[in-house]
Amino acid sequence: LSDVSFDEALLALVHLHVRSFGDSDDMVPLLDMANGGDDAEINVEPYDPEDRPTRYCFRATRDIVEGEELVNDYEMPHVAPLASFQVFGFPFRPGYQLDANSLSEDYKMVYHEEAPDQCKGLRPHEFPEPRPDADPILHNYRRFAAMYCHEDAVQ
Repeated sequence: LSDVSFDEALLALVHLHVRSFGDSDDMVPLLDMANGGDDAEINVEPYDPEDRPTRYCFRATRDIVEGEELVNDYEMPHVAPLASFQVFGFPFRPGYQLDANSLSEDYKMVYHEEAPDQCKGLRPHEFPEPRPDADPILHNYRRFAAMYCHEDAVQ
């Protein structure tokens, strides 16, 4: 273990955390391999087989040709764009997910309060263009904000 740096160990922990499912640290590589897409692209959906409740599986929603990528929506229509951006690193196209200022009723049930403003601090007058040499994460947030947090954003 002395050959593993702190940064390498931290990266391994992040990989484990973002690829785990449920309330455990179980990694399910197959579920993480499908690409994300919207309704027109989806060709698989997750399901739990009744005879093996501890298994995670995909089933085809239509015929899949050899070499075609597997595409799932990862429940994105029920998540605000900022949440999917923060968890998965990308939102879907404007209008496919909940609008940027809304969250599902689940949020209210879990947190017992109104959903927060998903664009607070990200609107153009609040979040200036980062310097060219700024951290790439800032540039990604700026791109997200330009798509979802301007006054004329398509919701």
